[in-house]
Amino acid sequence: MRNEEMKKEVKVKKAPSGVMSIARVYLKKTGGILGMLLGLLLSTVGAGAVGGTSFVIASQDPPFTVEVYQVEGLVFLIVGLVALVGGIALCYVGFKLKRLNVACLILGSCGLIIPQIILGMGYDMAAGIVAIGIGYPWLATLFLWLKG
Repeated sequence: MRNEEMKKEVKVKKAPSGVMSIARVYLKKTGGILGMLLGLLLSTVGAGAVGGTSFVIASQDPPFTVEVYQVEGLVFLIVGLVALVGGIALCYVGFKLKRLNVACLILGSCGLIIPQIILGMGYDMAAGIVAIGIGYPWLATLFLWLKG
């Protein structure tokens, strides 16, 4: 068969362009939110194990024990940070956020991840100081965001 005959036999109905653009926007928004949540979860779990200690999630029953050591924690941290950055970028594009909102998202994420890394290394006082140092600017950007 020739190309022309094939085109006549196979007629593909295309969706209207408005529907596709709306679907892309919803996909960007959903992907951004899920990327941020998954990235924050993975990077926080990974950051706890990067300091060299094992991170154990255990219940009262022995069958449910998950241990994440230093190497796996580093992998979790890197994958989580990539997912977090991708989620923030998708939210920036999908929701058409302002720079202040993105700064608030970044400071909030750093306020959870960086002190967790320092806690994993065993420096409790330094982790508290870093959490306060990142937490106050995050609160300031949050209040500015809510005010505007």
